[in-house]
Amino acid sequence: MDGDEPSSCTSAIVHDSDNSGESLLIGCRISNCPELVRKADPITYINGNEPPFSIHHGDADCLIPPNQSILLHNALNISGGDTELFLYEGWGHGDFINLKVLKAMRNFFDNKLRNGCEILSIGTKEYPDKEISIYPNPGIGIYFLKNLPGSTRVRLYSSDGRMLIEKVIIDNTLDINELEPGTYLIVFPETGLRKILVKT
Repeated sequence: MDGDEPSSCTSAIVHDSDNSGESLLIGCRISNCPELVRKADPITYINGNEPPFSIHHGDADCLIPPNQSILLHNALNISGGDTELFLYEGWGHGDFINLKVLKAMRNFFDNKLRNGCEILSIGTKEYPDKEISIYPNPGIGIYFLKNLPGSTRVRLYSSDGRMLIEKVIIDNTLDINELEPGTYLIVFPETGLRKILVKT
C-alpha cells in the first residue's frame, strides 16, 4: 500500500535545493549527486519480484507531485508487476482518511492477502456485545465514546500518519479542542479497532 510517496528524485518535477527533503535524505543537492539519487530511488530496485502494489495519490498534491506515483506505477507495470493506481481529483497531500480510500484499501487487502480465508472481526473478544461508538461525529472538539470497557488507551493520528494524542480514557470523553479541524484516525491499540473522527 503506497500513498503520496516519492518514487523518483529525477522526475519532471523536482525539489532541487540544498534544503529539500530529497537533498537532505541523500546528503547533497540532488542535481549534484546522480549516483546517490539513483541508489535512493525505489524504481532502481524494481526487478519483477515485487509484491502487489496499491498506489493512492491526490492530483492536487503540491508536496509530492502525483507524477511520482505515476512513475512508480508505470515502472511496476513494465516489469510485469501487479499494481493499481488511484488518482483522486482535487485532493492534496495526505487527504486519505475517508471511507472511499479505506474501502479501496480493504478491497486490495481482501483480494491479495485473504486467499479464501475468513478474517476474524477485530476486537470480538474484548467487545463481544457492543461496538464502541463515538459521538457527535463530526464534532467540534469534545467527543463521547460509548461502550468502552473501563479505562481504555487510545491514540489519535493525523491524516498524514502522525500520532497526535496518546492517552487513557477513563471518563468516556476525548478532548481535541487544541487540534485543527480535519479528519483523524482514532486507534484502540489493545484491540486494533480503528474509527474515523471528524472535527469541523
